[in-house]
Amino acid sequence: MQFQRSTNGGVTWQAPIIIPNSPIYGTLDVDTNGNLFIGGEGIQHFYCVRSSNAQIGSQTPTFDRSTAVNMGGDLGGGGSIQQDWMDMLFLAIDRSGGPTNNNIYMLASVVPPGRSTTDVMFVRSTDGGLTFSAPHKINDDPVNPSKWHWFGTFSVAPNGRLDAVWYDTRNAANNTDSQLFYSWSTDARRYLGA
Repeated sequence: MQFQRSTNGGVTWQAPIIIPNSPIYGTLDVDTNGNLFIGGEGIQHFYCVRSSNAQIGSQTPTFDRSTAVNMGGDLGGGGSIQQDWMDMLFLAIDRSGGPTNNNIYMLASVVPPGRSTTDVMFVRSTDGGLTFSAPHKINDDPVNPSKWHWFGTFSVAPNGRLDAVWYDTRNAANNTDSQLFYSWSTDARRYLGA
């Protein structure tokens, strides 16, 4: 819920700054224009929050945009497999210099409405975090309320390819034993090869 910045390689740090809508359990990234984006779960929603001046060392960072984001569910800890410390939202920005440059992506393992287990969900913004796509389910197995798709994380490759990995119990008779699954996208929309 707070942001701190160092302008001297971590020797000293400025006083903490409150982030609008208090996003927690998230990550941050910087686009090619130097804009800072923070993604996390806040009060009643996920949020993508922007600071366009955090890059300017002589200014105190301010947050000039906070966008509510529908991830298709909520972070859900506990249960038979997932622990609270594994609940994270991952935000990453494309810095490939290609047609998807500065796209903002968010991915998390969320509990969809009416369920008690998780799916790996993905959204993207092509307009600097002003709007986001509808949530897209990455794990491609049929919906099964007994199966977990948990601790999903991802990154953007230098060429703009999106890579996602997560733990998955789809093949476990006990719904606990997990395998590592991988999926990728080369068009910044559809993930393949779960």
